[in-house]
Amino acid sequence: NVQDFFKEARLILDANRKTSFAELPELRIAALKHEIPVTGGPMLGELTHNSAKLWVRTIQPARVEVIVQTPYGTRRYGPVNSNFSSDFTAVVNLTALPPSTKLPYQVIVDGKPAPIPKEAAITTPAAPNAPGKLTIAFGSCFHKTGLANNALLERMRLRGASAFISIGDCAVDDRDAQVGLHRSDYLLRDLHPGWQNLAASTAIYAAWDDHDYFNNDKAGIPKGYTVADRDALRSVWLQNWNNPACGFTKQGTGIFFHTRIGPCDLIMLDTRSMRTTPGAPNAYLGEEQSRWLEQELKQCSGAFTIITSGTMW
Repeated sequence: NVQDFFKEARLILDANRKTSFAELPELRIAALKHEIPVTGGPMLGELTHNSAKLWVRTIQPARVEVIVQTPYGTRRYGPVNSNFSSDFTAVVNLTALPPSTKLPYQVIVDGKPAPIPKEAAITTPAAPNAPGKLTIAFGSCFHKTGLANNALLERMRLRGASAFISIGDCAVDDRDAQVGLHRSDYLLRDLHPGWQNLAASTAIYAAWDDHDYFNNDKAGIPKGYTVADRDALRSVWLQNWNNPACGFTKQGTGIFFHTRIGPCDLIMLDTRSMRTTPGAPNAYLGEEQSRWLEQELKQCSGAFTIITSGTMW
C-alpha cells in the first residue's frame, strides 16, 4: 500500500511542481485510499539531557499529541496543530524528561494512535557534568537510493546513536526550484522503513549541500534563479527537517545553527545559499555567516566542538 500510495503521490506532485502538500487535496484522498494516516515522522530533533522535539506530517489539519513513558509515569505533550501554513507539519516540544533514560513514546493524531516503529524511543544524554556515553553518527550523500539501504540505517540505530548529523545531499536530488518535486523526494524519504526506524529513535540534524539546494555545484543565487526561488527552497527545508532555529530568522536567510548535544557544541554551516562572488572576502560562507561563526565559536563551552561543512573548505 505504501508503494501504491507513493506512485500516485509522485504523479500528483510531478503535475504540480510549484505546489505544497496542503494545496493538493488529491494527496489526502490517495493517502486515505491506501490507509496512510501520516505521511512523515515521527522525526526526533534538538535533543538535550531533558528535552527533545518531535516532528510529524499529517494528511490534513490535525491535533498532534505525544505520550511519553517515563520511570515516573506517563506524560502527555501537546496538542500542537498541523495546518495549511505549516504544510501539515507539527513539532511537539517534549520537556522535563529524565536524563540518561530510554523513553518509549506514542504519537496521537486527532485522538487516534498513529502507526510508528515499535522500537520508537527517546534516549536522553547524561546531565551536564555527569558521566555518560554519547554516540553520534554522521555522513552525507544519502540521496534517494541510500535512504533505501535499510542495513546501513539499522546499523546506526542498533549501535545506539543518539544523534545523526546529515552533512548534505540527503533525500532531494537536483530538483532546481521545483518545490513540488522537493516535497516528492521528502515524501519518499519519509516512507522508507529504514529512515522511519532511525528518525523515530535518533535525533536528526541536517544541512543542505548542492543537490538539496538547487542542483549540482549550484550556490548563492545561481544564474537563471531569483531570491524568491532561494527563499522558497528554504521554506520547504524548514518544514521538512527538525533542526533548531536556522539561519538569520529576521532576514529569512540561511539554514546554519549552533546547538548542544550532551558535551558537544554542534555548529552546522550553510555552505551553499549565502556564498558570494568567488575571490571576495568570506565568499564561501558570506560575510554575515562568517561573523556569526566567529561569535559562536567564542561561546562554545562543551568538551568538544563539531563543525560541519558540506564541501571541502
